Amino acid sequence: MDQFPDKLLVVVTQPPQVPMNTNADEARRARDLASWLSSDEFVGGHHNVRTFDFFGLLINPATNMLRTEYTSDPSDAHPNQRANQTIGPQFVEFVVESIRSFSDHR
Repeated sequence: MDQFPDKLLVVVTQPPQVPMNTNADEARRARDLASWLSSDEFVGGHHNVRTFDFFGLLINPATNMLRTEYTSDPSDAHPNQRANQTIGPQFVEFVVESIRSFSDHR
């Protein structure tokens, strides 16, 4: 990040797992990683880094696992079409705003 101050770096957190492929401890650690990637500890002081918390938008907050309405198959953690249609526009807006903010900061 420090080596490329003139480049915008967009971090996208990982999608959560489905219950069949994980357990509560692994799901909590995945949430911790996604939270850290969005934190001031990770991003702080780097005007060229933006984090899109994909994980946070896909999880069931009670379990830290993929929301049922975003699954196609109980053993497949790939977000379904509903998730893509819901979160895709948010991601596009995030990228556009990140570019604007980065350009304004330069």
